[in-house]
Amino acid sequence: MQPDYQHFFEHIAPINRIRYQGDQGKGTCPLGTHTDLNPSFSFHIGSGQCQCFSCQWKGNAYTLAKMLDLANPEAYLSEDSSYIKSSYIPPNKPQKKVLDSLTVSMNRYHSRMSEKYLSRFPRMSQMKAGRKDDGTACFPYFDEKNNLLGLKTHKKHWEGDGTLKIYGLNLLKDYKKDKLLITEGEPDMLVAPMQSICFSAGAGSIPKDLSPILDFKTIFICYDNDDAGVSGAAKVAQRIKESNRAIKVMICQWSETLPVGYDIKDDYVETEHRNNGYHYDAFDESIKNAIEYKLPSKGYEVMSTETLMRDYTEPPKPIVKYLLYEGGVALVAGTDGVGKTWFVLQMAHAIATGQSFLDFEVNKKPVLLIQFELSREQLSERLRAMRPNFADYDFAPIPGLTVAVFKDDDMLFTDQWNKIRDTVNDLNFKDGVIIVDNIYTSTGNDISNNHDLQPILGMIQNIKQTTGNSIVLVGHHNKNTSDEEPLLTKGLIHGGKHLTNYVHNVIQIGESTLGVDLRRAKITKVRDEHCELNNEPFKLHWEREKVMFERGVVITNEKVHCIQTGKKWELQLMSELYKYANGKDFDKQRIWSFVQAEEGWMPTDYNYRVKLSRYLSTMIKWGFIERLEKNHYRFNKEEIEQYISEE
Repeated sequence: MQPDYQHFFEHIAPINRIRYQGDQGKGTCPLGTHTDLNPSFSFHIGSGQCQCFSCQWKGNAYTLAKMLDLANPEAYLSEDSSYIKSSYIPPNKPQKKVLDSLTVSMNRYHSRMSEKYLSRFPRMSQMKAGRKDDGTACFPYFDEKNNLLGLKTHKKHWEGDGTLKIYGLNLLKDYKKDKLLITEGEPDMLVAPMQSICFSAGAGSIPKDLSPILDFKTIFICYDNDDAGVSGAAKVAQRIKESNRAIKVMICQWSETLPVGYDIKDDYVETEHRNNGYHYDAFDESIKNAIEYKLPSKGYEVMSTETLMRDYTEPPKPIVKYLLYEGGVALVAGTDGVGKTWFVLQMAHAIATGQSFLDFEVNKKPVLLIQFELSREQLSERLRAMRPNFADYDFAPIPGLTVAVFKDDDMLFTDQWNKIRDTVNDLNFKDGVIIVDNIYTSTGNDISNNHDLQPILGMIQNIKQTTGNSIVLVGHHNKNTSDEEPLLTKGLIHGGKHLTNYVHNVIQIGESTLGVDLRRAKITKVRDEHCELNNEPFKLHWEREKVMFERGVVITNEKVHCIQTGKKWELQLMSELYKYANGKDFDKQRIWSFVQAEEGWMPTDYNYRVKLSRYLSTMIKWGFIERLEKNHYRFNKEEIEQYISEE
């Protein structure tokens, strides 16, 4: 019988942050030999084969079980190459029945602790540490409110949910905020003569959320006297300093005379037997000789070509082809009143339902739309207007679409990104798409100033990395001061290069003077994928009856969509002149003959000649003609014929 490798990797081996692509899974390395902020452990639920691309370990479920010293590793051996995928769905949290069973076990184990130990070390009693029938140590984990999360026994066997935990989390509220000690394991934490905690998976483990300990002034790290301890202590120190640079982080230094693997509990036993006291001679010395950790300078990452190629990962999958990718940040920018909010509402619906968007392929994802632009009433009105296109009745829910409205005069143009992050965390919204409409009104900072923009980008990056969400930002174009609409370029975007360099994809929307319900759109940035529409303007038609945009053809001459309506006669005149001259070179006299023949054109004075010269200068500026020599000109046939076709 084929072993259930999926259950093994998800529930037996301590692998976190698991994601699947078919039968291939990826998560954090369970071996505890390195910090794995970007999951590097790959496994196959069909064959049981697995490897870590960071620490270079390779094997299968059997060899991994042996490495973790799990009971009965032979259960994960199989000669059968066929495999039926398990239908087991892991619970997000331990079931109540499981927790009740763990509570009974915990109380039974704790009752076996001798009064001698319990009286000497009250922390053991606080943490309900105990022993099983075979003498194996047992350590219950609690949350801040003393609720049981799970039980860890000797050799790192864990019963409970699968996330990394802080051992001693329930004690932090009673600790003074001056000093804190982080030990490598639970026994060290329980006997240490300082306020202490440890992490659930040994020297290489670091919980994702370190916020409970980031208000201490000084944090000491005392790991075992071996290579894994030295490496693990440095990684923990780095994470703490990166999270809060104000904390003084000290790495304890064991004496060189001590044996390899020496730790705090060893020092306790040594001193107890030596002088019948409870002094911590070696530990005290390690505290005295502790070295303050300093963040290393940020240099370039250097690696061999072998490492680069081996660590290659598949490019992110598109959510909306050309516009948004998994783990990416996209920007929708445009002029005021062009319909950006309608545009992202339509995009939100398409992503949430898996329907195509502007004929672009869409992969279905849950969507959280955070709205600063519209009030609750205005947003409700727009959604009701859209619903007849997508449902049998107006108030039918849109599965997968959640809306948060922050419209308040007192809130606009104040920093809302902490509230955005809290909303995302409160909803436990992960691996979806967050749309923020818009970035300009979400903050009081000047986003065109790099100093003011950086904290916002830092928060966006944090939300994206900690939740696995992709993000769509709605932005504005700078105010137009010219008579004509500008061509769509990234230089128009309010926020400048700092914003456009950060995001992965950009689509811009502008007015078209050829029609009230016509818009220009252009994809001006696509990262890591060839896009035939890159920097190619295309038409967007606003369908009033459908209350939605539809993608039209590529625009061959964007300039004609930007010319003021009042100047359209000039284009019409050029079109007629082109037909009159049969596209051949011409001079001013030929234009003179043409306009004289046209009814209503009576050029009789010098002023008209001046007007004609200005007209020719305008046509040169728009690219429809070029000057050959004095008073002689040539048609730009391609541009004129493109305009005629557009017209």
